[in-house]
Amino acid sequence: MKIGFGTYATPRVPLAQVLPHVAQMGYESVELCVASQYEAAPHKLGSAERAALRGQVQDLGLELSGLMVFVNLLAEDPEELGQQEDLFRRVCLLAQDLAIDPASRVIASTIGHGPQTWEQDADEILRRVARFAEIADQESCRFALEPHVGGILSDPERSAWVVEQARGRNASAAHALGLNFDISHFTVGGYPLEETVARLAPYSWHTHVKDGRMEDGKVRFLLPGEGDTDYVAYFRAMAATGWTGAVTVEVSAQIFNREDYDPWSAAQFCLDHLRRARAEAGIPTIV
Repeated sequence: MKIGFGTYATPRVPLAQVLPHVAQMGYESVELCVASQYEAAPHKLGSAERAALRGQVQDLGLELSGLMVFVNLLAEDPEELGQQEDLFRRVCLLAQDLAIDPASRVIASTIGHGPQTWEQDADEILRRVARFAEIADQESCRFALEPHVGGILSDPERSAWVVEQARGRNASAAHALGLNFDISHFTVGGYPLEETVARLAPYSWHTHVKDGRMEDGKVRFLLPGEGDTDYVAYFRAMAATGWTGAVTVEVSAQIFNREDYDPWSAAQFCLDHLRRARAEAGIPTIV
């Protein structure tokens, strides 16, 4: 299992500085945030810039684990939904340009927000999830749908059910749909770590890790290692499912928007904590 860094954590630092810095620290993979305000957004990169970025990632010895974006699958207006599909396809095309290995063409996104309720709109939600998986499949990519605390997908059983049902109903979803598994969204909800990993890791294309806790009815996200998540148990549980992909640090916007935020000390803290946990869990070090 490689330990990865997500560039969502560095919205105000040029990628040309971020990538060599985290590689020098000892991170082994990287997830690129390609949301509109980020340097790697599809509309900001021409063919030459894409080739240069692909080369830089390779030259630094980093593995590209995937791309992170925010698409709204639950958009109420049909025109807006069409725009979200167009955005998702552009991200898929970017993934083609950045990743030679199709297994690295993973697009991670939450489901978004809209007026839908699970009780009344489950079939429509499934249809939309399958539609985005179809786009990913058409572009030789994978769609990693991220459950989120407080959202319409916020518990392990519902998250697994969506993937199972969408895969069963749609051939493209069967091939291209999985989860972006962020353990924090379940631990803050009180779901047991080992059982949640066992249920969701087999459906996952990608991971995020961070800590969090409930404070006055609201979620406060933390760096991995600042909270109560047992990462030794996490690594062991992931290994038990056969997971060999990246374990990717996600620094919440709650943290990187603070005035005292230092991206490098945060990145080093996360890496040190996860390295220790990986070693104690008996996971072999990448050589």
